[in-house]
Amino acid sequence: MRNLEASQEEDYEVTQDMPSGDDIANEFQRFLRQRGRDKN
Repeated sequence: MRNLEASQEEDYEVTQDMPSGDDIANEFQRFLRQRGRDKN
């Protein structure tokens, strides 16, 4: 079991290139605001 967990951690290791959850949320909010402006 420990070997399986260790291999999964290696496969999904977070890198600095990955955006944080807050970054993704901010980008999504920007997208929705832009989309709302486009409809008007």
